[in-house]
Amino acid sequence: MILSEISSRIKNLTNLKTSQRHDKPLIVVVAKYDIWRGLLRTPPEAPPVFKGADGIWRLDVGMIDNVSLAVREMLRSICPDLVATAESIWSSVRYVPTSATGCSPIQDPATGALGFRPMDLHPIWADVPLLMFMADRWKGSMLPVGLHGTKK
Repeated sequence: MILSEISSRIKNLTNLKTSQRHDKPLIVVVAKYDIWRGLLRTPPEAPPVFKGADGIWRLDVGMIDNVSLAVREMLRSICPDLVATAESIWSSVRYVPTSATGCSPIQDPATGALGFRPMDLHPIWADVPLLMFMADRWKGSMLPVGLHGTKK
C-alpha cells in the first residue's frame, strides 16, 4: 500500500502517465539480514567489490544481481504483493539484504539493558545500497563497476 502511494506521488510530481513505469531504479533494502539469512538460497558471502587486474576496485554488479534474485525469490514466497507492486511500477528493481550491525543486541547482565558490544559489530552489505546508487547515478565514472574477473 505504501509503495503504491509513493508511486502515485512520484508520478504526480514528475508528470508520468498512470500506465508508465518509473525509469529510475528502485532499491528495496531488506534489513536485519543477520536474523533472516537462513531463508536465502544464495547468501552473499563477501562484499560485492573486487580489485581488477588494473588495481582499481570495482563494484561487482554480477554478484549484486545474483543476490538480488535470491532475495526477490524469498520475498516473492513471503510477501508476493510487495514484489508484484514494485516490479509493476519500476522498470528496474534490485533487492538488497543488509544488516547495520551484523548481530542482535544482547542483554547486559549488570543493568538488564539491551545493547551491542563493539567487538561483535560486523555490518553486512550496509554500504551496498549507497554504492549502487552512486554507480547508477554517475554511470561508473565515480565508482567503477564490473563483473568479477573482467577488465571492464
